[in-house]
Amino acid sequence: MAEPGRITLCALGDVFINAEDPKAAFKRLEAPLAAADVVFANCEGVYSPTAGRGLLTASPEQAEGLRVGNLSVMACANNHVMDDGVEGMRSTLSTLRGVGVEPVGAGENLAEAREPVVLERAGVRVAFVAFVSTFPAGNEARSNRPGINPLRFHNHYYVAEGDLEFNPEMPPEVMAIPYPADLAALRRSIAAARLQADVVVVSFHWGEAVRPVIIRSYERETARLAIDAGADAVLCHHPHIVRGVDYYQGRPIFHGLGNAVFQVRGFAERISKEVRETLERQADAYAPRPYDDYPLLPMHPESRISMVGCLELDKSGVRRVGLIPAYILPNGQTEPLDPATDHGREIFDYLVEATRASGLQSTLETGGSWSLGGSPVCPVVALERSRS
Repeated sequence: MAEPGRITLCALGDVFINAEDPKAAFKRLEAPLAAADVVFANCEGVYSPTAGRGLLTASPEQAEGLRVGNLSVMACANNHVMDDGVEGMRSTLSTLRGVGVEPVGAGENLAEAREPVVLERAGVRVAFVAFVSTFPAGNEARSNRPGINPLRFHNHYYVAEGDLEFNPEMPPEVMAIPYPADLAALRRSIAAARLQADVVVVSFHWGEAVRPVIIRSYERETARLAIDAGADAVLCHHPHIVRGVDYYQGRPIFHGLGNAVFQVRGFAERISKEVRETLERQADAYAPRPYDDYPLLPMHPESRISMVGCLELDKSGVRRVGLIPAYILPNGQTEPLDPATDHGREIFDYLVEATRASGLQSTLETGGSWSLGGSPVCPVVALERSRS
């Protein structure tokens, strides 16, 4: 727990509880999350009395499983929080507050959706702001309409430079061009949060959802822009397979925290044939589908690999960065792993390779004296070379 002037933030990826015993969802992660001072996660679904109409909807009683450790703040700027409409979003925000969790990134209007959540622990104030770039059109909040906090991009399709021949149906290159107004809002939000807090954490929901390794140019560039604007750390989610960790200007970017606790019931019955065929066409072997041995996680086996991001903070910013390797079990619980064990080492090596394969500016180490709730924390260390 907190020492005077120094606190620990744990960061989780997608969280959605929908199980027979929701209070058991975080059973295996409870110790490290209780040892942290603040826990952040992405709320990847809806808790609503009208649950059942969407794949990621559950009754408000399921959110009782979120009363775990020091789970304090959840991003609601994502592509699922409005799966049950505006009333479902309202129910979700109210339900989270009812279990002691502050939602960020959604609200009754755009100003509310952009409001930071500021928490104080041991004299250190931490502000969170949350944006989403992957979402159904129309879910974005407006000045007089409820919704989520958007960070929108245009897709510009063009023929690759140097291709001067006629070549029918040749796949074009794609460039993501940000909405200037949304980038300006991102900068303003970070500046406003900085006035209220010692440490500013920015959350982005974006990226390739189900295939591994891929980090798009717009993700890299915009995460760095957030740091240039004053963010101390960037936490990204939406990819259901973990990504690596980067450093920029000495500050960490978790490019994809993966699934933390992600429980989906009735996948085969709730998803239409048309959607299933589209997913299979887009993602091939990585497309979501039922797995008999994993009834609550209808995703590729690599999506079972997880992590807990760990950041040690003080008034000057992020002092230390690490992660706890983890793995989702068939019963839907997620188990923290020790790299000294065979399975822990396997997952540790996967996380090292995820960072290396994306050309990011860090690597993982084992050993050391850092632990949370009995789980060893693997330090994330910056590479010596600098990115050109």
